[in-house]
Amino acid sequence: MAINGRMTITEVAEIVGVCPKTIVRWELTGKVSRAKRDWRGWRIYEKDAVKELIKFHESINDPQERTNTPQSKTLPAQGG
Repeated sequence: MAINGRMTITEVAEIVGVCPKTIVRWELTGKVSRAKRDWRGWRIYEKDAVKELIKFHESINDPQERTNTPQSKTLPAQGG
């Protein structure tokens, strides 16, 4: 549950669709901005940071964005 508009890494990971360690790895390798920390040193995420993580996750999972080539997204035909 977000407190004061801030979320934990576990909450954010669930929203983004990855495990918390993946977000930590992205931060450590500089792929996304480092999270803010609370007084305990725990990562906290605000709405803008969550949007950045979602956008990054979508960019690495969307082959069209990676190659910048037009591709149609169609479902495979059902066999019958």
